[in-house]
Amino acid sequence: TEWWTQSYRLMKTFGNENPDVALVATRLREDSDAFKQCVPLIRSLASPALRERHWESLSDLIGEEISPDDTLTLQYLLDQDVMKHWDGIETITVKDYSMTTL
Repeated sequence: TEWWTQSYRLMKTFGNENPDVALVATRLREDSDAFKQCVPLIRSLASPALRERHWESLSDLIGEEISPDDTLTLQYLLDQDVMKHWDGIETITVKDYSMTTL
């Protein structure tokens, strides 16, 4: 949120004086907003409690083979439009977390 706050201040401060700086600040704010939308997905998929069976369930859900290796990137997941499956992803990962904490 600090990036977002600072970018907003820059937009207001330099909006009329220096449109290039305001444009960069606007882009930073937009990118920060987009990233904030991904944080729950990142947290869910970064859980060390996820096992192979969960990754198989996630792959079935999104219709693409995914596994927790060096080739899996946030950009790849976004390109596969995984956020449209957020409810299912959350169900799989939260259910797993609940089972491991019992």
